[in-house]
Amino acid sequence: MAPIVANALKEWKIACPPSEPDLVFPNSSGNVEFLANWHRRALGRIQFAAGISTDPRRPKYSMHSLRHAAASLFVKQGFSVKKVQRLLGHSTVQMTLDTYTHLFPDEADDQAQMTQLQARLLVA
Repeated sequence: MAPIVANALKEWKIACPPSEPDLVFPNSSGNVEFLANWHRRALGRIQFAAGISTDPRRPKYSMHSLRHAAASLFVKQGFSVKKVQRLLGHSTVQMTLDTYTHLFPDEADDQAQMTQLQARLLVA
C-alpha cells in the first residue's frame, strides 16, 4: 500500500468509532457498514466533489470498478502476476490471469522486446 494510504489509515484508526470486531470502517454504531451506504454516503460524495458524477448519492464508479482500475494500474506499473494476485487477494494466480490476462503484455510485445535486446547486443 502506498505510504499516503497507510498514514491516512493510521490517522483514521485513532478517530474512527470503536467497534467490537475492530473494524476499519464501522458505521457510527460500530457495526459493519453496508455497501449501499458506502456508495451513498462516501463514494458518491467523493466522485461528485471530484466532478466525476452528477449526483452525490450515486457514484459513477463502484468499488468493483475501482478495484479493476487498481489492478490495471498494477499491471501497467510492471508488477508481476504473482504480486497482482497477492495485492488483490486472489486465491490463485490462475484466478488473476483469468480476470486480467488482457492487461499483461502479449507475445507481440515479447517479440518487440527480443528485437530491442538483439539490437543492443549487436551494437559495435
